[in-house]
Amino acid sequence: MAIPQQPEEPLKPQQQKWFDLQRRGVWIVAFFAVFIIVMIVGASVPLSPASAHTTYNQLQNEAKYTATVDLIFGHNFFLTLIMFTPFLGPVIGIFSSFSTGFALESIAIAKNESTGLLLGYLFLFPHTWLELFAYSLAMSQSAFLSIAIIRGRFRQELVRTCVIMVVCALILFLAAFLEVVSIILIGG
Repeated sequence: MAIPQQPEEPLKPQQQKWFDLQRRGVWIVAFFAVFIIVMIVGASVPLSPASAHTTYNQLQNEAKYTATVDLIFGHNFFLTLIMFTPFLGPVIGIFSSFSTGFALESIAIAKNESTGLLLGYLFLFPHTWLELFAYSLAMSQSAFLSIAIIRGRFRQELVRTCVIMVVCALILFLAAFLEVVSIILIGG
């Protein structure tokens, strides 16, 4: 006697994960590396001592007013929000990274210190890594938003973007707090 077989269920197309961490992780790591490389390139731009001192003095004047958690957070979060812009976010992030390197070179020349030493010093602080991670998240999400626009899936990606913006805000708030603590404790 033959055993009755149940009809096979049709195969369902594989559902896309809400947030494919592996695929997005590659983009985040790539933008993280690009950010660091461009910062190093910006720090390698030859500057005249006069130009370096002018930039250094401007940075010193701004630092007097920005050494609080709310102002540091506000500045970094504003930059991060701009980096979420579809198509332009990575370009804006790269410009920001280059500008950071350029500022470090100006400080190094004005203080007669090694740019490499200042860069190395910067990467000793956890706030640096947290900020770079938030910027990388924003730039990678900008790329995903751009792809979503091209594919006509902007609305679905917009929800993810809002979640990632909140994550970036939390990361940057923690980074700002740690940066202020480092400024108070060691003048970093």
